[in-house]
Amino acid sequence: RYPRASVLAGTLVACYVMTALSTGLGIVLPKLLSQKAVHVCATVLYLFFGLRLIWTGIKGGEDPEEEFEEAEDKLKESASNSKKGVLRRFFSR
Repeated sequence: RYPRASVLAGTLVACYVMTALSTGLGIVLPKLLSQKAVHVCATVLYLFFGLRLIWTGIKGGEDPEEEFEEAEDKLKESASNSKKGVLRRFFSR
């Protein structure tokens, strides 16, 4: 669908940017906020994301039948691709 090189480059750049941002925030924020404020913020965030994960687990995602059908379609597609030659598969992307 998209060229592999551009997907890899975009992924690596995103990882580098996120690493730099998180490192910068990890150094700067504790100096700007008190230890107690950092602890309270961390507690609130952990609680929020934990409850959100629990809610998502209870509510459920997609219908299991839809997921099963989607998995079957992907398997059929990959099976048809495996019948093609290596060069044909490479240039069909």
